[in-house]
Amino acid sequence: MNIELDELYAKENIKLLNHMLDVGCIAETLMKYGRGYNMARSIAEKTKIPFPEVVSSISFLCACHDIGKAHPYFIGKMYPDCEGLKKLYEDLKSRGIVKDGDYTGFRHERYSREIIAEYFCDNDFPFGSEKFADLLIYHHQGREDGGYAYKILPEWKDIYSEIIRELENEWVFSERFASNEKYLNGIGYSILSIMMASDWIASGEKWSKMPEHSLDRRMWAKNFIQNNQLAYIPIKERFKNITWDMAFEFDKNELETKIIDVAKNDNPSLMIVEYPCGGGKTEASLVASTILGKNKSGIYIATPTMATAKSMALRMNKVAKR
Repeated sequence: MNIELDELYAKENIKLLNHMLDVGCIAETLMKYGRGYNMARSIAEKTKIPFPEVVSSISFLCACHDIGKAHPYFIGKMYPDCEGLKKLYEDLKSRGIVKDGDYTGFRHERYSREIIAEYFCDNDFPFGSEKFADLLIYHHQGREDGGYAYKILPEWKDIYSEIIRELENEWVFSERFASNEKYLNGIGYSILSIMMASDWIASGEKWSKMPEHSLDRRMWAKNFIQNNQLAYIPIKERFKNITWDMAFEFDKNELETKIIDVAKNDNPSLMIVEYPCGGGKTEASLVASTILGKNKSGIYIATPTMATAKSMALRMNKVAKR
């Protein structure tokens, strides 16, 4: 197939390679400077692989997420919403490669998996590294069990190789990382969360304001993360100057005073607070969490029902604004 890389689109008015590079750069930036830092650092410690190799490997994998869009059936699905694909689609249709309506169930994420699994095989990566390719199937939650993907189109292999070479100019999927497939069950969801977050950001309206073909994707990503509260800031830095009066409109009661004193003076690794409703458990636990969190990057509040979650969100938003 004589297809030019510049003819391929990921979304309306967004070239495929540009989108893939965007996602890889966002993933890299999230792990270096953003909310993905703790996850990437934890993976590095678990696998005994240097942090830069972990970041490079995951960034490469995230960038590969949409390579399956280089397929005539995706072009057929996409072209009604993308003027740039019209000429290519008509050419493919005239040669009988694709016809109207025969691509309804095609899923590009499943095809991405096939391409990257073959890439690992061709490069003699450990057999289990295909499990990392499996993660690409799940970057669109809710679609992983539906649709289909054919085996690799031999006549399109040149275009896949060209895309991968462009990605390899930015990141390398480390063979050492590939040999750690035994940890995939433990780290797979962390990798997937970075991939999905990066794809979501790169597909959003705010990111779309970046000039096409910008050579400064990393700077754009860093600014985006800084400006959208996605930067990694340890709790002790976020809250080091916070006082009770700043967070709440009321004075501490006896329970709240005691809990905070225990957190400050005893430095426990776990606190369990039991008290009747309305006694101040939530407020006291929130402050205690900031004390015990040390270098963690956030606080997670779990509630048993959607109703209690919505109520809690309103309370936390009020504290956050103060």
